[in-house]
Amino acid sequence: MYLKENVKVIREYFGKTQAEMAEILGVSRGSLSQYEMMESAVKPGLTALINLENFSGIPIKDICLVKIDARYFANKNSNVVQEPRAVYMKVGEQEVLERLKTIEDFLQKVFAEFKRRDF
Repeated sequence: MYLKENVKVIREYFGKTQAEMAEILGVSRGSLSQYEMMESAVKPGLTALINLENFSGIPIKDICLVKIDARYFANKNSNVVQEPRAVYMKVGEQEVLERLKTIEDFLQKVFAEFKRRDF
């Protein structure tokens, strides 16, 4: 998983300080610092990930599972915006529940595939 390094890469790509990105994610600067520390066990919650997706245009699954680097941003097929979205919405409880259901469905498919392949 690339989650921790990707949070920092995305923040730096959009030229945000930890304080600015923490506000966007709806977390404290200290929490964001912990997210970015590779040795820390602290990870962003779903609401913070949805806020990051809304801000950056990078899907949550990519934030969690794909190494985001210069090649990722250069890929013309990606949905990443070149500038951060000027207007982004912090998510409400209903959107979090809907996203959680989508993620749960995705994970069930992944686990079923692993089970099918007998890993």
